[in-house]
Amino acid sequence: MSDAREIKPCPFCGDQPDVRERAGMDKGTYVCVISCMCGGYSALAHQYGVGLNPEYARVNALIAWNRRAPLAEAQP
Repeated sequence: MSDAREIKPCPFCGDQPDVRERAGMDKGTYVCVISCMCGGYSALAHQYGVGLNPEYARVNALIAWNRRAPLAEAQP
């Protein structure tokens, strides 16, 4: 299992995504957004995480971003 702090490349283009963190709208919350603009504004790959501190928000976003669907088996 990989470390939740390591970020995988974009599943569509392979580039490293942009990571942005900020305080949330509710007092005491934080938001981390991971995104890649590989498809321009019409096709944005993104995930976000929310937490009670910046570290929780970042880890939640990384877990969501790094989640990948299992590869399909090749059909004969």
